[in-house]
Amino acid sequence: YQSRVSEGALNALRKKTGALIVTGDPAATIPEITGILKAAAIETGSDVQLEKIDAGTLRKIALSYGGANNVEGGGVLLLNKEDLIAFGDIRGTNEKRAVYEIEFSENSTTTGTIKDGGLAVRFCIVEELPALSVAGTVAGRYCMAYGKPLAYQLDLFGPYSVEVSRDYKFAEGLLAVMGEVMIGGNVVTENGFIRVKKKAAS
Repeated sequence: YQSRVSEGALNALRKKTGALIVTGDPAATIPEITGILKAAAIETGSDVQLEKIDAGTLRKIALSYGGANNVEGGGVLLLNKEDLIAFGDIRGTNEKRAVYEIEFSENSTTTGTIKDGGLAVRFCIVEELPALSVAGTVAGRYCMAYGKPLAYQLDLFGPYSVEVSRDYKFAEGLLAVMGEVMIGGNVVTENGFIRVKKKAAS
């Protein structure tokens, strides 16, 4: 049981780190690593603004990545689960068939591929991102990000640790488990990601 709990603490540590890579805010009350949404290496003018998810959304995001004269492949779309569901709900106008094909990676419930004809884009679910497809999401908020994972550099300052204490909850007959790691990170490539912002309804 203790080994399972320790494993759970390590997974929680990884999940927290993954969330900070996307949404980390160095200006927060307790400073965090610089996430993709706050990275100075990404120009605000490169943001994609979308009002909703429709049949052309995946193409617009993926083909906007890269310079003015080229399109770069190999990116990963970071999005909320609700937006992944919204992609799956899009139907064609004639046969009412699904526009997007969603396929999860083997042994994974958070990563996979969204296909739109010949275009295939890898995705990763990030719970901390607001959903563009949800009516309550305020216009102007970043809801997705797309880019190459290697454009983000994560630094590990020493080994991570998961410790078990018998002292803190000893009187209650419980063990306390704590995971700890010291990390830093930032986008290290100019416009290494494009951010998708919710556009106000027209």
